[in-house]
Order: sequence, then structure tokens, then C-alpha cells
Amino acid sequence: MMGATPGRARRVIREQNPKKMLKQGGGSSRQLMDQDRKYNANKYLSAMVTGTLHGDVRVEMLGNAAKNIQSWAEQSYQSHNVSRWNRVKMGEVELDLVDRRHRAMDGRLITDQSETAAVTRVYIESCRTNGVVPHTRAVRELLMEKCDLQHAALGRGGVLAIGLAMQINTTVTMLDLRDNGIDEMGFKALLVGLMDNACLKVLDLSYNPGPGRLGTAALANILDPYKRKVPTIQELRLVQCNMNGAQGATLFTALTNNRSLEVLNVSRNGMGIETARSMLDFFEQNVTLRSLDLSHNVFKESSAKEIAGGLRQNMSLKHLVMSHNGLEDAGCVFFGEMLRDNAGMEVLDLGATRMGSAAALVFADSLQRNSTLLQLHLDHNPLGEKG
Repeated sequence: MMGATPGRARRVIREQNPKKMLKQGGGSSRQLMDQDRKYNANKYLSAMVTGTLHGDVRVEMLGNAAKNIQSWAEQSYQSHNVSRWNRVKMGEVELDLVDRRHRAMDGRLITDQSETAAVTRVYIESCRTNGVVPHTRAVRELLMEKCDLQHAALGRGGVLAIGLAMQINTTVTMLDLRDNGIDEMGFKALLVGLMDNACLKVLDLSYNPGPGRLGTAALANILDPYKRKVPTIQELRLVQCNMNGAQGATLFTALTNNRSLEVLNVSRNGMGIETARSMLDFFEQNVTLRSLDLSHNVFKESSAKEIAGGLRQNMSLKHLVMSHNGLEDAGCVFFGEMLRDNAGMEVLDLGATRMGSAAALVFADSLQRNSTLLQLHLDHNPLGEKG
């Protein structure tokens, strides 16, 4: 049944002229009359759609044709079976309008579109001020709940305009800016703009040149409840952003009293012992983080001691990835001993950490006492016969 829905929509919106259908010998006279009614309704709808999209005509004026299309659109959106922008590319602008109505009913878009116009205007004017050509994709995505701007080559000027637009944007809850060449000043400009945004929940800044000292400080401000009254970010990804140990320490210090972040991925960076030392207080005080990915950093044996020590009494963290760090056998022993006391960890990944047989024996003993761990990954380690 679901597979026929898009075809039905195309027939309602872009039906061929019934007279042409008659010449081709398709369908009964009753079917042709029904198609003719749909065609005329759609023709009436098309004549008004431009004015409606610009706010010059009230949505209610679209009549029964719009109501029928709206009813189908609501059902299709519940099943997530239709791609909005694919339909727009095909010329089905009417469904774009219905999608706006559907989002408005769910509280995701202001019906009078005043915010939409303001966000677009701020973005375009900011681009012009900074000598940047407004990105058509950005204009479109800033009106979506999930703003996907990965690989858009925005650069410093483009991301500055995004930050200004996000100050007044209440629609976007997920912002994906992976691989946009965002440097230290770009990070700072974006994150200063996000200080006034209370709706964003997911932020992905992975595969950018890096926040540097200034960008990291700005990031800490939007996560620290002492700097920002109510932090809202629930998921943060900073994969391969050239973050060093000092920047990692700044980040985890800001997160110590944070009560919003649940998922953090800082893999493929240069964090080491300085970051690990700051995580001791973080694990003892933070009660909201559920998943932490520290893989592909430069944590060593001394770092393992600090991290494992902080995790002994931590009950909130459920998923920890430490793979591809040079912890050595002695460093992995600390994690094995940690599992004797920890009663919250469910998934622990120590793959490719140079773990040996000594640590494996410690894990074997600890797992007999631990009742919460569900998955333990130790692949690509020289455990030996005893291990």
C-alpha cells in the first residue's frame, strides 16, 4: 500500500490533460471525468500557489484541492515515505506548500512565515557584508529541522553568516557542518551565534581544520551552565578537528557540570595526558553523558590511569570507545580493575590498544564480579595464549 502513495500524489498534482488521455484510449468515461476534476482542481491550485508561498494569499483560500493533497501529505509524512526536496525538483511545488502547512501544525514552522523570511534575510545580508556569495543550499536547509550542510565549502565567511542566522532560528534542531574548511575564527563566529539559540540539540563540526584556542573557548561557553543559563546541545561531534590536549581539557572542564550533553565524539584528535587529567573531575561530577568516543587519540598508560580512576564510581556513562590508543598492557590493566567497581558501563571498546595477557587475566577476574557489562571489544590486541 505504501509503495502506491507517491504515484497517487503525482496523479493528483501533475495529472495529464484528460483530453490527451482520451486520445490515447486510456480509462473509462467515468475515470476521465474524475481525472478532469483533479486536473481542474490542480490548475486552480497552481494559479494561487505562488501568491501563497509569498504570503500574499491565505492558505485557506486553496480550497478543496489543497485539503485533499494535505490529507495525503500528512499520511505520507507519518510513514517517512516521501522526500520533500525530490518532489520540489520534479516541479511539485504544491506539496512543498502542504509540507509547510504540515510542519506548521506540528509547531515546527510559523504559519505566517515571518521567522522564515527573517532567517533568510539575515543570512543573505550577512553573506553580502562579508563578501560571500549566498549558498542556495544553505538558504534552503536553514528552514529545515535537520540542517544538512556537510561538504558545502562554506569557509569562514559562510559559516559566520550561518551563525548570525542561527541566532534567531527556532526551526533547526540538528546542524551538520562537516568538512567545510572551518578554521579557528570560523568556529568562534559560529559558536558565538549559537549562544543565543535555545533549540539546537545536535551539532556536528567534524573534519574541519579545528577550533584552536579561541574556538574551543567559544565551544566551552555554550556547554558550560555557568556561562550559558540553559545549555541545549545533546549530541556533539568533533571528529578529526586537530584538537590537542589543552583544548580537550578546556572542553571537559566546561562539561563537568553540564546537564544536557548525552553523546560526545572527539575521536581522531591529538588529546593525551592533559585531557585525561581533566576527565577525572568530569567523570566524578557529570551525570548525563551516555556515550563517549575517544578513539584514535594519543592516550597512553598514564592517561588510562586517570580515565579509569574517574570511571570507578561513575554510573551514567554506558558506552566508552578507547580503541586505537597506545594504552599498552599496563594501561589496560587499569580498565580491567575499573570494571570491578563500575556498575554502569555496558559497552567498552579497547580494540587495538596493545593490550597483552596480563590485562586479559585482570579482565577475566573482573568480569566474574561485574553484572552490567554487555559488550567488551578486545580485537587486534596481542593477548597471547594465556590471554
